[in-house]
Amino acid sequence: MQIKDFSKPIMLPHNQLALSAIFKFNDRVFIKVSEAYNDDFSNSYDLSKKQLVQFSPDTEVEYVRGTLILHRGDWSDANAHQ
Repeated sequence: MQIKDFSKPIMLPHNQLALSAIFKFNDRVFIKVSEAYNDDFSNSYDLSKKQLVQFSPDTEVEYVRGTLILHRGDWSDANAHQ
């Protein structure tokens, strides 16, 4: 089965995202963790590289509608149904 998303991406400047918003940039997924836009602070977390990163306020990113669910490292789908 293939699932295709034909919806148009929602492109926004980074500073218009709410805290904890999920977004994509260069085919990687991030979460916004701060409103800081100076060189001393990171404002997003790269879920692919597992590191904090800095975006400028006017960087266009693709907002992702959805809910991010984090699990412990030992979690499995089989454990969820017990």
